[in-house]
Amino acid sequence: IESINKNNIVKVIKQQVVSGVRFEASGRLTRRLTAMRSIFKYRYLGSLKNLRSSLNYEASTIVRGHVKSNSQYSIVNSKTRNGTFGLK
Repeated sequence: IESINKNNIVKVIKQQVVSGVRFEASGRLTRRLTAMRSIFKYRYLGSLKNLRSSLNYEASTIVRGHVKSNSQYSIVNSKTRNGTFGLK
């Protein structure tokens, strides 16, 4: 992946018809020389509702709490002298 930002990540996703994306970044994200605190951040882009299943009255998975639907792999892993982080 040449440049990591939300527009390029959406382009390289295998599912080209997407209505929303959830970006997760976790790890030691501080910029100081001490990696003391682990931080978890996430952002939404678009809608994550499953419209097809809601129109057909079928059950669908809900992204809530510790459930990580379709985000079980890391796109970026990095290890620096300050600590580590991953982008899912």
